[in-house]
Amino acid sequence: MSAAEDSFLVLPSTSWRLGGDPRVRLEFKALQDELRKLNHPARPDLDWHEVERLCLVVLQRNGVDIQTLACLALARSNRFGVAGTLEGVELVDDLLRVHSPRAWPTGAEQRMEIFAWLSSHEQIQLRAAGLAMHDLPMLVELDSALARLHARLDRLLQLPVMPLHGLRQLVGSVIQRLQRQTPAFSAPASPTVMPRPRRGAGPALWLWVALGVVGCLGLLGWGSALFGPSKSLERTRFSPSNLAAVEEGALVATLAVFRPGSAELSSESTHTLMAALAGIKAQAGRLIVITGHTDGSGDVAANLRLSRARAATVRDWIQRMTGIADNCFAIRGVGASQAFASNDTAVGRTANRRVDIRWVPQEGACLTNNGSEAL
Repeated sequence: MSAAEDSFLVLPSTSWRLGGDPRVRLEFKALQDELRKLNHPARPDLDWHEVERLCLVVLQRNGVDIQTLACLALARSNRFGVAGTLEGVELVDDLLRVHSPRAWPTGAEQRMEIFAWLSSHEQIQLRAAGLAMHDLPMLVELDSALARLHARLDRLLQLPVMPLHGLRQLVGSVIQRLQRQTPAFSAPASPTVMPRPRRGAGPALWLWVALGVVGCLGLLGWGSALFGPSKSLERTRFSPSNLAAVEEGALVATLAVFRPGSAELSSESTHTLMAALAGIKAQAGRLIVITGHTDGSGDVAANLRLSRARAATVRDWIQRMTGIADNCFAIRGVGASQAFASNDTAVGRTANRRVDIRWVPQEGACLTNNGSEAL
C-alpha cells in the first residue's frame, strides 16, 4: 500500500461509487473492534495502519459512505500529522459537496454524531502532535479547509457540531502561537512535513489505487455499528475576578451530555466523555477549568445552580477516571448567559446544555506541597 498512499494525484469525485450502510459488512466488525481502543481506559496501542487498511476494504467492497470515510480521515491524520488531517477534511468535504443527498447515512442526527466523533478525536491527535514552525503553512490551509467544511455542515445539517467548532478554535490558537514565535512568518524553504495531496476536485489517487489493490488481493473481512450506543469556582486558588483568562484559555472539549433540568450524566454520554478524557491531564501551573451551561428554560438563579452542578458532575467523573488532584480543577456555572445556539429550537437548547473544558495558566495551580506536579 505504501506506493499508493504516497501518490497525491487527484481523480474527479463524480467517479466515487456510493455505498450503503457499511455495518452489514463483516470487515466493519474488525474496524469497529480496533477503533474501540480509543475509548479503553488502559489506552491500548491502536494500529492506525490496520484501521486504514480495513477502511479501504470496506470502501472497495461496499462503496463510499460518510462513516467509513471519517474513519479513514482519522487514520490518515494519525499516520501523517497535519498533512493527513488536511487530506481527510478535504476528502470528507468533497464527498458532501458532490454526493450529500445520497451519501450514507442520510439522517442529519446520524451525520452530526459522525462529525462530532471525528472532530473530537482530531483535537486529541492535534494536541499530541508537537507542532512546530514548519507546520504553519499547512495549518493555515487546514484552517481554511475546516471553515469550508463547517459552513457546508451548517447548511446541510442545520445542527451545531460543537466539537468541530472546538477543533477550529484549537487550530486557530496553534496558528496564533506559532506566528508569535517569529517576527514575520514566511514558509520555510524546505519544510519537513508529510507529503500532502495537491488540491483538486476529488479524492487522492492513493485511495483509488489502494482500493484496487485490496480488491485484487481478495482480502477477507470480519459487521456491527462503529460508534456504539451511540458552586462558583471552588477547590482552587484560581481568582474568580480573572474570568477573562478562562475565556482565552485553550479549549479542550465541549460536551453536550445533559438532559433538560438535570446535572446527571446520561447513559449515552460515556463515549463522548471518554473521547474528551484522552486530552485531559494534570500539568503544573495550569488549571482545568470546567464551565457549566444551561438552556434558556427556568429562572436565572436556578440556571446558575444547575450549570455549576453540571460542571461539578463532569469534574467528579474526570477525577474518578484519572485520579487528578482537586487543586488542578476549577469549576463555575454561567447559566444561560453564554448560549452556543438559539434557545428557540429543541436542537439549540440541546446544544446549550453543555460544559466547556479549558486549560488556563494559573501560577501555583496543580502542585503538591513540595512543589511537584499533583497527579
